[in-house]
Amino acid sequence: MMMHHVKEHIIAKGNALLASLVWGVLGLTLAALLRSSAVAISIGAGWVLVVESVAAAAFEGGAAWLPGSVLTAIAQGGN
Repeated sequence: MMMHHVKEHIIAKGNALLASLVWGVLGLTLAALLRSSAVAISIGAGWVLVVESVAAAAFEGGAAWLPGSVLTAIAQGGN
């Protein structure tokens, strides 16, 4: 029974690491393309906080396919 909890813990840490790495790569790509970390952070935060919220409200089933929703699902263990 103890090994089951250890396995779940390792999988949860792996999921969080994977989601963090993808966010990091997206941020790095934006910063490299725009040549400004401040602009990249602003666009990234604006996308997640504004664009995805509006899109989720406007398109009922479409929210599951947005990058922020997908990465949140990965970090939380799927589904």
